[in-house]
Amino acid sequence: SHRIITWHLDALSPTESSPSIGGQRTATLLVYLTDLAAADGGATIFRDLSQGNEEADMLKVQPRKGSALLFFPAAGGIPNTPFDIRTLHCGEAVGAESAQDKWISQLWLRETPYTPSAPPG
Repeated sequence: SHRIITWHLDALSPTESSPSIGGQRTATLLVYLTDLAAADGGATIFRDLSQGNEEADMLKVQPRKGSALLFFPAAGGIPNTPFDIRTLHCGEAVGAESAQDKWISQLWLRETPYTPSAPPG
C-alpha cells in the first residue's frame, strides 16, 4: 500500500470563484507524461467513485504515458452546491523502489477568462 497525498476537490468555493477572477473550475484535464505500474503507485484515486466501501474498491486511474483523465468538478447537479463531491480525489505516492517518477500536465477550464498569476521570483 502506498501513501496518499492530500484528498482535495478541484472545484472552488464561492469566494474563490468570482467571475472577475475566472469563475468556477468547470473541468480538470490531467495528461499523464510517464508510465507507472500499479506496483509503483502514482494512481489518481477517487474516493467516492467506487464499487464498494473498501479502499480497494475506489476508482484508481494508473498513469499511462499519453493518456488523459477528464472530469468535471463542478457538475454535481445539486442546486446551490458549487461542486461535485464525487470528484474528491488524491494522488497516490510513487513508491521509493519505483524506477520512474510521476509526471503530469494539468489544465483547469474556468467559466470566464482567467489570467494566472504567481508571486515574483
